[in-house]
Formats: sequence, C-alpha cells, structure tokens
Amino acid sequence: MNAHFTAWRSRHGRLVGPLPGLGAVLGRRDVIAGAVASACIAALIDRGASAPLTHGGPRFAPVSERAGAVPWRMLAGITQLPDGSLAGVSPEIMALDGADVVVDGYMIPYDDAPRQRRFLICPSLVDCPYCAPGGASGLIEVSAVRPVASTHQAFSARGRFAVNPSPQAGFLYRLTAARV
Repeated sequence: MNAHFTAWRSRHGRLVGPLPGLGAVLGRRDVIAGAVASACIAALIDRGASAPLTHGGPRFAPVSERAGAVPWRMLAGITQLPDGSLAGVSPEIMALDGADVVVDGYMIPYDDAPRQRRFLICPSLVDCPYCAPGGASGLIEVSAVRPVASTHQAFSARGRFAVNPSPQAGFLYRLTAARV
C-alpha cells in the first residue's frame, strides 16, 4: 500500500482504503480536496433553486467610442422576443446595411491559428469562450481580405456592414471585405 494512504473505517465498520492503482497518482491532499469540492458542488445543487449560478458579464471595459467608428451601444438597438428570436432592428442600424463602416473591438478567433481570415469582433476583451458580451448584438462576424494576426489588443476593422434579419442562419451582423 502506498505510504500516502492509510486505511480507515467507514461508518459501517468496514475497512476502507485507496482504490487499486490510484495510490501512485493521488495523495492524501488530492483526496481531501476532491471531497471538499464534491461537498461544495452538492451544496450548490441543493441551493440551486434559491441561488442560481450566474455570470457577472464581461470583466473588461468595452472599447472607447470614437468619431468615425460605429458605436457598440447603437448596435444594441434590436428587439428580441422572450425566446431570443429577433423581433426588430432599429432604423438607425438598418441604415448601415451595405455601407462601408469602421468598427473598433477585440478579436475572438475561430481557432488557434496565428493568422485569421474569419473571426468575430466584440466590444470587450473576452476571457471565457462561452461568455460573449452583449449577446447577438455584441458580435460581428468578420471576413477579412487578407489574414490578420491574432491579437488580444483592441483594433479597428473597416469593411462592408451587413445586417442579417434572420440570424438563425448565422450572425446578426457581418463585416465583409474587411481590412484591419
């Protein structure tokens, strides 16, 4: 038996010890940490109805608005139904459809490649792949003319803006023929 484990008696009086083969992998601290984590998860599950787990939103400030760039707050001018489907887009946004625009934001690459030709741009730096800030109106799908170096820095993209009125077939906003 591994020196890190000692046998103990369960509440039913049976001798309990390590599982075969795990003694070399797990130490006493690992077992205790696992038990504490399991107890915390069980407590959260018990309290699930009264204290749901929520995400606090983006941890980073959005890019600053500047003259000449489309402000992200304007792109939020959509109306959604309770099921999340799109009910309407403001006339201000529809006026941009087909226009050449500049958008400032942060890149969300589709993969780990050092250069991206297709990627998403959003108003805040994203540190969680499942937590896009702003929902459907907080993302723009970008198709660049040339591959762009992946970055975590804010940047500007210029291209033809398109509004997709039925985003079930893709993203609500697109920027095509983009240059960074």
